[in-house]
Amino acid sequence: MRINAACRAAGISYSKFMNGLKSAGMDLNRNVLADVALHDETGFRNLTELARSALAEKESARAVLQKA
Repeated sequence: MRINAACRAAGISYSKFMNGLKSAGMDLNRNVLADVALHDETGFRNLTELARSALAEKESARAVLQKA
């Protein structure tokens, strides 16, 4: 619940956040993410930006493949 609440506050859904972290190669378990969400707002925001960036890259690569 903490992760989901922090994701919503950062403007990203939980599923997109987790997918983005996976795409970025970040292997953090939910316990660690919940702790970061609770104790380090700036750190969690940085993780959400990383997730967004990885999702954007993934989408860009998908668009290039569809054009080929």
